[in-house]
Amino acid sequence: MNNTVTRTDIIKAISDKIGLTANDASKVLECVVDEIITELSKGSSVSLSLFGRFDVHDKKKRAGRNPKTGKPAEISARRTVSFSPSLSLRALVAGNVPVDGK
Repeated sequence: MNNTVTRTDIIKAISDKIGLTANDASKVLECVVDEIITELSKGSSVSLSLFGRFDVHDKKKRAGRNPKTGKPAEISARRTVSFSPSLSLRALVAGNVPVDGK
């Protein structure tokens, strides 16, 4: 149940399903990932239908605590990325829809 799919696994799947060489499949995956990263770094959201949406959030600085010492500490402002799965992905993961869509 806790299997991790790696970049290599995805490249092999693309290669097998589309008939590309592993090198070409790697280039396709790299291009897709680069485009997502480029848009997120600009602060844009990325929405992939039937998969989900990546959103960029700017968090303000806030007060926190050092977990080791319990002393107050300032948590600096930062930019984060969140992912919201699509309704169809949620249903698929929950087991409400067969993987092949039938």
